[in-house]
Amino acid sequence: MNYWEGLGDEAGSKWAIAISSKQDWRSKVKSDVDGIVGTNRGYSKIIFITNQFVRDKVRAEVEDKLTKEFGLPIVIHDRTWILDRVFTNNRENIAIEELKLGEGLEETLNLGPNDAERSMQLSLLNKEIEDALSHAIITITIVSKALSAALVARGMEKTRYEIEGLFGRAVRIAEKLSSPELLFSVKYHLTWTT
Repeated sequence: MNYWEGLGDEAGSKWAIAISSKQDWRSKVKSDVDGIVGTNRGYSKIIFITNQFVRDKVRAEVEDKLTKEFGLPIVIHDRTWILDRVFTNNRENIAIEELKLGEGLEETLNLGPNDAERSMQLSLLNKEIEDALSHAIITITIVSKALSAALVARGMEKTRYEIEGLFGRAVRIAEKLSSPELLFSVKYHLTWTT
């Protein structure tokens, strides 16, 4: 199971996400939305992702119809959106690995000595942070390590989402420690990075 925490205006929103590979995506989106709304869990938005190609006009019509019928925003993403997310965010290796597309399609990455060192440093920091958090240990050192991990990722030019996620973790840890100085430092670096 995965859990993501929203940033900005979307923080605190409760979304349901349904994913389908069924060819008849229209009946599937209708039944999924009906089932999700039927749980009465107070979702503020439903996102339906299909691996089928959907024309923009048809997608908009179905979204509008379901939004009116159920009284909450329904968003449909299709195969074009999936491919855009994979290629725009450089997730080709994840797609190749998870879809078992075979050897030879992976991009070989030649790390220089600085990148290799940073990669090892980031792995070590993340392991130390996760170990501490799993034992509910929150100290100034852990906040500093969380900030360092975000800064190392920034230096490695990781994706925006990875960097923002690491800074978000550092902010949450600093808030739990109730240290205004550390929280200011983390937010300063986050703001500068953004």
